[in-house]
Amino acid sequence: MGSRRKRRRNKLSRTVWAFIWTICLLTILIIGAYTSDLTHLRVVRIEASELSDRNRVASIINAYANIPEAQIDAREVEKKLEQIRQVESSRFYANVFGFARVEVKYRKPIAKLAGREPLCVDGSGEIFPSNSAANLRISIAVQEKDLAPILCIADPTAIRELAVVAGKVQDFAPGRYIQVSCDQMGRLCFNIGGQTTVVLGTAAGLDRKVEAAKNAFQTDPSLWQKAKTLNVVDPDNVVYE
Repeated sequence: MGSRRKRRRNKLSRTVWAFIWTICLLTILIIGAYTSDLTHLRVVRIEASELSDRNRVASIINAYANIPEAQIDAREVEKKLEQIRQVESSRFYANVFGFARVEVKYRKPIAKLAGREPLCVDGSGEIFPSNSAANLRISIAVQEKDLAPILCIADPTAIRELAVVAGKVQDFAPGRYIQVSCDQMGRLCFNIGGQTTVVLGTAAGLDRKVEAAKNAFQTDPSLWQKAKTLNVVDPDNVVYE
């Protein structure tokens, strides 16, 4: 009976000591992860970074070079990367061995701001500088009063609607320059090659309106020469002047 109790005590004692040693080991590992030079960021792979922007992305990441991985806030790194106006989103991954990977997704310019190159807009209406501005055939005309001193649109709804129109006419009249704008009445419109202006009206039903304009030019190619304006506000009743 006594020996049985003794074995129980020994077994309990071993369990307690195993638990203590486990806690100690975990504590050492956690402290090591936060302080050891072995976990410092050493190797970083930057993916999908534009060559012209690689140095700027690298400088942001290099600021964390001597910080253990456990002390790096991934979201903080991503926010700093996304402060670059060309960056749409980013992802930062790191492990305890000091290896990290950065994925950067850049905004895709769909139109340039007329007279304000290299500023461009993407499909959501965000304004940012882009090296590809000179190669874009679609531009957006924005009045001076619509721009704040920091070159951000004062009325975000207006620029977003213009950006949506620019996105809809990407394949309209290939080879011709297109400028999207609002006319004096505040109606959305776009001018083709400095000749015909297509009046869209509001942003409602843009797909049908753009398609109606395409069909009108395909049905009567002479509209390119004789029509100053093509009104597709009502896509079922296209009118030209």
